[in-house]
Amino acid sequence: MKIGNVKIVGKVILASMLEITNLPYRILCKKYGAALGVTEMVNANAVCRNNKAALKLAATCEEERPVAIQLFGAKVEMMKNAASLLHNKADIIDLNFGCPARDVLRQGAGAALLKRPARIKEIVQSITNQGITVTAKVRKAERMEEVLKAIEEGGASAVTVHGRTVPQSHSGKADWTVIKKAKEMLSIPVIGNGGVRDEETAKRMIQETGCDLVMIGREAIGNPYIFSRINHFLKTNEKLPPLTKEKYLSLFLEYIDLAKKYDCESFEDFKRKAYAFMPGIKCSTTLWESIAREKNLEEIKNLLKSASVQ
Repeated sequence: MKIGNVKIVGKVILASMLEITNLPYRILCKKYGAALGVTEMVNANAVCRNNKAALKLAATCEEERPVAIQLFGAKVEMMKNAASLLHNKADIIDLNFGCPARDVLRQGAGAALLKRPARIKEIVQSITNQGITVTAKVRKAERMEEVLKAIEEGGASAVTVHGRTVPQSHSGKADWTVIKKAKEMLSIPVIGNGGVRDEETAKRMIQETGCDLVMIGREAIGNPYIFSRINHFLKTNEKLPPLTKEKYLSLFLEYIDLAKKYDCESFEDFKRKAYAFMPGIKCSTTLWESIAREKNLEEIKNLLKSASVQ
């Protein structure tokens, strides 16, 4: 299928996640079956100020394409200018109208814009008028129908619908009926998000909602292989065997190599990713505590290697 003029191969895409979906992690997920990756959320205002941290979040590479850069902001001109500055680095500019974080809401951005469908349309249109392929992410809200129409009328090429409300954030049950309603009323592709844990739930979301693609967020943390598993299941209705502890370790080590290759080395990030891969390696509480105290990457690798062969 296509999102605008961007060819998407596969049915499962990687969600934007703070401190998770950096460049090396997106490449890893792409290798193991993600049809599209989305950067961490980038502040449009910071991009326009040439902020180095924001521009680093928006860094992409050919190896991961197709890729989307996700922007947030409340001002039309700022979003337009940021998209203009970044669109050559990505295939898609994804607009976040669903983030429930308090600091984002206080700026009138993210999910705060769900109360302002007219502003959403202005933002989307200001970017699509530049010939840029745009997608938007929303979550369940009172004015859902107005918001979805605004996004489509603004010229977006697809919309991601998260089935949880702002107060729910990432907790509780996701309401897939809002995804189904979006699919029924829109002519652009709809991406379903929320409540997909594994192969069965991914297939059930597609069957129950008719969504074109499934977006995976938290279940992909420390588990990039989930994309291969779901893709295989959707094609064959058969499950791939579970990964071994050794394979989870190799994924973590592969991540480290990619981070070094693309100059994304950070000890804090390596430790965060080690925590992410630990459940697959089946680390003990004692080992968790040891790694938490560790200040040397090689020792963390050695601790995980020991755990993977026990």
